[in-house]
Amino acid sequence: MNKNLLKFSILFLIAGIIFTSCQKEMLFEDENSSTDATIVEKSANKNAEIVADNLHDYQYYYNGNLVKNDAFSLDDENLYILIFVGKRDDAGKSTIDINAFTTQDAYFEYGMKKKIPLKKCAEDEKILNDYAKSSGAIDYYEKYGEVPDWYYEFEKKYFSNKSEKGVNPVSLYKDFSGGQHSIVAVTLAVMWSGWSKKVSRYYDHAVYGGVSFYKKTFYRKKMASLWGWGHNTVKFQGHLSSLNDKTKSVINH
Repeated sequence: MNKNLLKFSILFLIAGIIFTSCQKEMLFEDENSSTDATIVEKSANKNAEIVADNLHDYQYYYNGNLVKNDAFSLDDENLYILIFVGKRDDAGKSTIDINAFTTQDAYFEYGMKKKIPLKKCAEDEKILNDYAKSSGAIDYYEKYGEVPDWYYEFEKKYFSNKSEKGVNPVSLYKDFSGGQHSIVAVTLAVMWSGWSKKVSRYYDHAVYGGVSFYKKTFYRKKMASLWGWGHNTVKFQGHLSSLNDKTKSVINH
């Protein structure tokens, strides 16, 4: 009887050792798995200059240097923002480069390299804005809620050459998909009724072109200029959510 008890005790002890060993091994493997996952996640975040959604890949540049996606904010009014929309590939996806510059000179220089007329666009913007102030158009609008005819006549004359050449329109949308939309030919000093701070996406009908969006009427407080290849839908969500539901005037360059 004692011999049997001794054998049973030995077997029980061996089984306990094996079970404990297995538990330690499993725990060790779980800890390693958790650590590896954390390292991979941290590594991915550390080097995340390129992020994506179902339509676009996004890359962030600060004064021409590739940076992480949290290196700057589109809400920073001290930055000059240019968003470049690349050509769509066979899968219907394109790259969007979000560029931020700390000086206007660097912004213009980049435009020259890319053959984007950023300096001319800035000149147009200043002329229209200065006239809106000096002519009293801004005061008139704020008092009566209407843009005076003389201001429209000035814009029409100023952009007469552009109108004669023909401009591909831009469609603005209130929603990220479906929903109501309206078309901008060249300029929109004040949004249509019911459209102020309602733009959530746009579609450029041009093969190549640019659009600037402003937080105030008469092309004041520019949020960003978006240039690049047309026939692209750009939504103001995710990486561009800072532009969503803020537009109060538009220039289709």
